[in-house]
Amino acid sequence: MALNNVSISQQKGKGLSNDQFSSWTENVRHQPVKDLKLPTWNKCGRDKNRYVVLKDGTALCARYRHPLNKLVLGEVLSFYLSKLLKMDNVPAVVLSQLNQSSHQWNQHNLTAVDWQTDQYVALIQWIPDMDTRQSYVYMPSQILEGLESKSVVDVVSLADDNLTPTVLSQLVQWGSMIIYDYLTANYDRVGSMQDGAFREKDPSILKEHIRNLRKSVKTSKLWLIDNESGLLDAYDLLYKSGQNGKQFVTFHQQMLQTMCIFEKPLVKAIRSLHNTPEPYQTLENFARQHEPLLDQVPKDNSYSLFKTMFSKRLTDVYEWIQFCQSRQL
Repeated sequence: MALNNVSISQQKGKGLSNDQFSSWTENVRHQPVKDLKLPTWNKCGRDKNRYVVLKDGTALCARYRHPLNKLVLGEVLSFYLSKLLKMDNVPAVVLSQLNQSSHQWNQHNLTAVDWQTDQYVALIQWIPDMDTRQSYVYMPSQILEGLESKSVVDVVSLADDNLTPTVLSQLVQWGSMIIYDYLTANYDRVGSMQDGAFREKDPSILKEHIRNLRKSVKTSKLWLIDNESGLLDAYDLLYKSGQNGKQFVTFHQQMLQTMCIFEKPLVKAIRSLHNTPEPYQTLENFARQHEPLLDQVPKDNSYSLFKTMFSKRLTDVYEWIQFCQSRQL
């Protein structure tokens, strides 16, 4: 079931348009950093990250993960994948090289925050109020029931539910997230909760608020935050961690095979990407066009996994969408 409903789009609100994104990136690249503030767990995360305020007041999270540069690279590539898929609910990302004498960083002692000069940070769009309880998101009952009963959420299963526009908007956004997290193999959102429920034999864990998923307090828009594991570290986990990795492969399959409701622009983008000769190169080149520092971030062996497994996971998604469409015939 593919949906292209104006009322749904209005219900969930809008992220950055392409023009707004271009202006935002230019601004972030050229503005000096005014404040570097300590993070909290709900506001920029790990100890070495920072909540950043630029001279003009623009707020960001700075992700510093050296020597695990694949987590910075994963954040960037995951964001540009969302752009390719016509999604506007993944916070924008710009790379910055740490240089004490640069216009951007010369007002701060980088050594004092335990950052090494010449390393790279991901500067990530801060979405207001993402650190409040009001922004928590829970798995929709329809998806939870489908997951538990191994059934599919589609137009037939929802026919008698008389869904409100708000609920339908949430389901559509979950459909996009499920596809996105399958492609990136993100283990730190729903996957980590499936893992917890499995390990502790406690299905109620899936009824808790979802990790790294937040809702705008002004609209019903879902924001997919903290995507550092995507495409690189996550592929390492899934395909090089033995039984634990295989379990996460299963978790992603379970989520994908629970949902058959997707937006038409996303379905069209998946089809277009799948039709390219080398989908990973399409993503890589798209990111490179917008991010001049992309090729300067050091890569490790996980990058070769991305090159081989991204196309396979994309084919999995493409074939699942075809299956969903066949159910409507």
